[in-house]
Order: sequence, then structure tokens, then C-alpha cells
Amino acid sequence: MAFPMLYFASEAVIPVRSSPQESAEMETQLIFGETCLCLEQIPSWWKIRVSDDNYEGWVNPRMLLKIPEETLLQTTDWRYVINGSLKMNDGSVMRLPLGARIPETPDHIIRVNGQTWRIQPDLESLANQHAHNKIDVARLFMNTPYLWGGKSGYGIDCSGLTQQVFRMCGIQLPRNASQQAGTGMEIDFEERDSGDLVFFSKPNQNKITHVGILSSKDSVIHSSGKVREDIFDKKGILHRENGELTHQLVIIRRW
Repeated sequence: MAFPMLYFASEAVIPVRSSPQESAEMETQLIFGETCLCLEQIPSWWKIRVSDDNYEGWVNPRMLLKIPEETLLQTTDWRYVINGSLKMNDGSVMRLPLGARIPETPDHIIRVNGQTWRIQPDLESLANQHAHNKIDVARLFMNTPYLWGGKSGYGIDCSGLTQQVFRMCGIQLPRNASQQAGTGMEIDFEERDSGDLVFFSKPNQNKITHVGILSSKDSVIHSSGKVREDIFDKKGILHRENGELTHQLVIIRRW
């Protein structure tokens, strides 16, 4: 077959692994409604590239559906799920995580290559647009457990959180913190404001390993253990309960 081909993530959450085996590290995820390109096939595994951020890894192909060229899923009219469910062909219900996306459809039915999902009345969603307040969107993820490679309301890492918040506000960021730190405009500490991204290293180091979003000049929402809000100052992140410096500030950037 010819490569690459476009595919639709047809499960609530799909692990994207570093190598073609179930025991391999999960580096990121495909969330329902995302698309990817198939780059390579071996028995039971496909190497894919996520369409939005070009991240590559290995997935179980049974969780993907080929997107016909004539499909309406090429639309940019997406909505992002806050919570709710879809009804599948067999009558079963699939709950979607916070951050999944669904295309705008006039009849509330999603159709991809013979599979249909009926959007249920309990589904709440958010239009994809720049007008959303980033802090309001970030607060939707509060107390979501930390998960390395995660980027949904079922579990999320630090850069997955900032990527999803910005994406739900109409801005596409790279996947990893170090990559995100290379985009946007650098901001002086004194000019910081809510909605800016702040990048950190471990104390006494300088390699960027963490990212959060300023909820005010003096507080930051980030994923560390869980999505939480801590104190922010010129040194970095101070744990709200014990005052410990947990992450050292490296740079502030704005979009």
C-alpha cells in the first residue's frame, strides 16, 4: 500500500509508544477525534505521526479507522469535549475524556468509514476558538492525575496540559516542554501575565523539563502529581502547602 495514509483515532484514548510492544514507554496519546498518518506497518503495530504536532510513535492499528479522501472530517469546525458520551453502532456507550474532539455535525452523528457514533445529550463541549480564556480552560483539568505521556482528562503530563489548553483555545503547540519553549515570544519577568507559559528546570539545573501556565502573576497551574495550582515567583514554583521550591524558572513565553 502507499504511505502515508490518514487515520482517525476511534477510541477514547490510544497509547502512542516508543517502540512496537505493549511494554514500551507511552510517549504521548491519540485522543478520540485526532488524526494521524500511517508511516510504517509491521505485524500488529503501526508507526504513526500525529497530524497536529508531528509526534511519532507506535500504536495498535485496531484503534484507528482510515479516513476516506471525501470525508467531511477534513473540516476545521471541531468542538472539544468537556465531558459526556457517544453511542456506538452496537448500542454501547463510550465515555469521552476531557480534551477529546468531535467534528461539528448537523445531525449529531459522527461518521467515519462505516462507523457511526451518536452524540449523546449529556455531552458538553467547547468550540475551538481564540476567544476562550486559557485559565478557565486550564481549570477544567484541575486534580487530573499526572500521567507520563498523557494528554486527556483521564491523566495528563505537564506539556500535555499546556498543549491541550492552548489547542482548545485555537493555538497549536508542540508536544514536549522543551519544544514549546522554542515557540512564542520571550517575556521579561516583570511583564508576566496570566495565560503566559512558564518553563522550568529541576533546582540547580538549566535543562527545561517542566511547563505550566500562569493563572495570575503569582500563581501557576501545572501537572505535578496532579493538575494543581501553586505559588510562582522569580525563583520558580513554590509548593503551596510547604513552600518548597520544586521547579526552577528558566523562561517565560507568550502567544
